[in-house]
Amino acid sequence: MKVSSHGATDVGRLRAHNEDAVAMVPERGVFIVADGLGGHNGGEVASRLAIDTIVGFVRMASERPDMTWPFEYVKSLSKPANIAIASIKVANLNILNQAAKAPELQGMGSTVVVLYLGDDRRAYLGHLGDSRIYRFRDGVLEQLTDDHSLVNEQMRQGILTPEEAARSPYRNVISRACGIRPDIEPDIRVEVLKKGDIFLLCSDGLTGPVNDAEIAETLGAKSNDLQGAAKSLIDRANELGGPDNITVGLVRVDEV
Repeated sequence: MKVSSHGATDVGRLRAHNEDAVAMVPERGVFIVADGLGGHNGGEVASRLAIDTIVGFVRMASERPDMTWPFEYVKSLSKPANIAIASIKVANLNILNQAAKAPELQGMGSTVVVLYLGDDRRAYLGHLGDSRIYRFRDGVLEQLTDDHSLVNEQMRQGILTPEEAARSPYRNVISRACGIRPDIEPDIRVEVLKKGDIFLLCSDGLTGPVNDAEIAETLGAKSNDLQGAAKSLIDRANELGGPDNITVGLVRVDEV
């Protein structure tokens, strides 16, 4: 398998500092975006800790086939799926443990989306929170993750319409994230890879201001220029007010 990737993050127009983090590690087949929660230094610490923990766990799992798993191995899932899930769970515990040691970091957390490419021609998508993974395939953009947010839960229950959810004062309330509680369960999704697929990992600093149609248009126009596509998406979010930190990770499947 051969892939190209590029990640970029920007503080936006209204925030004083950047609590997002991104990691593109193609040699390990792992790509991550995290959006820190908690304000002050906490969000920045949490997102960085999530990224470092997940990359480290994936590296250890790939180098040590006899590794003892820190959580129960789910026999109904493949090893790459178990790696993706366990890496997020370990990140969750590391954030909780770090917060317990430092009063100024209590309450910190982070959303996280992980794209892990297995050696079986499949993509494993793990996530907590409202950061997202999209796939751009044959000119069509599809959201592959389901936001863990209060308004999304209310939409699923029929309490809110999409239009009402977009105006809700609670639209930024997260229902699941790293650092909220010890027993958190990430979602996992498996997708068969196809040559030409472009995966977009992003924080809500992109998807809040920029709609899916504009994202698809940008990816279609710059499918061969991932760095340019990332810059265009971030620039567009800033043009629309840049109310939050903006992070974009792009992964293109060049050969399967």
